[in-house]
Amino acid sequence: MPTKIIVLGDTNTGKTSLVHRFCFASYPHVSKTIAIDCTSRILKFNNKLYKIQFWDVAGGPQWQPLYPKYIHNANIAVVVYDVTNCKTFENTEKWIKLIRQEKGSSFPIIILANKIDKQSERRITSTNAYDNFDNIFLIETSAYNGTNCKDALKIIVSLSKEIITTTVEKPWYYKFIGL
Repeated sequence: MPTKIIVLGDTNTGKTSLVHRFCFASYPHVSKTIAIDCTSRILKFNNKLYKIQFWDVAGGPQWQPLYPKYIHNANIAVVVYDVTNCKTFENTEKWIKLIRQEKGSSFPIIILANKIDKQSERRITSTNAYDNFDNIFLIETSAYNGTNCKDALKIIVSLSKEIITTTVEKPWYYKFIGL
């Protein structure tokens, strides 16, 4: 069974770009997500193989009826905000509340503060962000240049409970996806 990770956040925060960076190690030129997109990846971490699925849910209000169902079936939640847009940061509270209502207070949540490559446009500092979140991982990332994306993926995988039980030394088809 794969670990299901739901990726939530406002529109244009870079959710799809981060998922693409996690799964394909590159920055895509993507269009707006319509409804939901699922991307899977098998990777090796600490000498074990993990299968993870990213459920990238569109952030627009018209997709709100989808959120509870996908949150309910998730093992981990990732909430993304844009450090250049204060409103997306303010709305992280809404996303966390929605997740907590569906999954409870101990459910793992990772917040990704995205677009840190845009320093001149930055509106949210790491100090502001860290003060607002208790018992939640917060990582600053850039899907554009890959800053901290590998570290964020390591945290996601370390929280994953479902693993492929076979331990493999050097499988030829997993060489390119190890962490």
